[in-house]
Amino acid sequence: MKKRILTLLLAVLLPLTAMADTRIMVATDLHYLAPSLYADSELFQQVIRYGDGKLTQESPALLEALLAEARHQRPDALILTGDLTFNGEKQSHLELAAAMERLWDEGIPVYVIPGNHDIGNPGALAYSAYSYGPTENVTAAEFREIWARCLGPEEPEAGMSFTVSLPGNVRLLMTDVSVYGEDFAPYGLFTDGHARWLAQALAEAEAAGATVITATHQNLLSQTSFSSETYLIRGGERMQAMLAQAGVRLNLSGHIHAQHTMRSGDLTDAATGAYSISPHRWAMVHVAQDGEVRYSAEALCPEHLRAGFPEMSAKFFASVTVIKLRGRLAEADISLEEQEIMLNYAARFNTHFFAGTLDPADPFWTADPGYALWNANRDRLSFGDYMMRNLAYEEALRDAP
Repeated sequence: MKKRILTLLLAVLLPLTAMADTRIMVATDLHYLAPSLYADSELFQQVIRYGDGKLTQESPALLEALLAEARHQRPDALILTGDLTFNGEKQSHLELAAAMERLWDEGIPVYVIPGNHDIGNPGALAYSAYSYGPTENVTAAEFREIWARCLGPEEPEAGMSFTVSLPGNVRLLMTDVSVYGEDFAPYGLFTDGHARWLAQALAEAEAAGATVITATHQNLLSQTSFSSETYLIRGGERMQAMLAQAGVRLNLSGHIHAQHTMRSGDLTDAATGAYSISPHRWAMVHVAQDGEVRYSAEALCPEHLRAGFPEMSAKFFASVTVIKLRGRLAEADISLEEQEIMLNYAARFNTHFFAGTLDPADPFWTADPGYALWNANRDRLSFGDYMMRNLAYEEALRDAP
């Protein structure tokens, strides 16, 4: 299993031998939150500052920028691969679905699958100035009603999975493996029902001579050195085998928030970075007339945002890393001078890791004084172990034959 190293521009991962005639725009992990659920709340701002770097407080601006990019690109389809909402709030679903309806009306089809945050989420909350309380979430039936235009026919055995036929004889298999409702869980689950649905969809695509691309929320292949139980699809080996046998070369996923790709044989699992975090990744898939496939990921165009937005977003993401680690370093009795060196290193690491621009060949990662300090403290500081393991993991992938 190997990954092709991403360049700064996140170049071609799969070969392109003819002019593409089918274009699929991809975004994932929008984590949109309706402004009415957090407006003027200092408590919410504190939650976000101590969160995982999602720029949720800029949900309206990011949504409008995504719509502007879709209008500029005019793809054959825009797909959203789960975690549409912050924590499954019904109001967030209603507003986001209404925005996608506008794209439909403008001739840009939009298709979605839910992620682990979107249905039956007990964490759906509304915030006032210094307090919070539960707000209405959605059931699977309500999700289907709200997103009806962006879904296919109901598949009782395979959740919200459905097939889309696109121009150029392309079949898009939107595969919902999220676990929601009473069994709410972050990992994906590929069941016997999913296998029966997928087998039929693949057989129909083969009979039509179609090029197949699949999409899931959770990862089909392991993208990192950590938390595979949380991010992978359970039973994914079975799905992977079915896709490989059918000659499918690309699965689109998200969930880990980092821009990353893994490859097994001829099958690539491309995890597009979370749209909700800097640099606000989205991707384009090109399918050429001869069936060859190209995937490229982009940062959100600054022209769709107010002046200074990209810089503000990048600074916010780095600050979240620093805020989460400063107290831990102080508790570890590390000097103030060494703390600053370690915090700067960690902020830079996380920025590049999640943007998909972490190059293990860059001598900075081992030459900077922060590396030695984190490596020396990795047994008592889990973040150090996280960085060291991922640097080693990326190095191994780079050197894999």
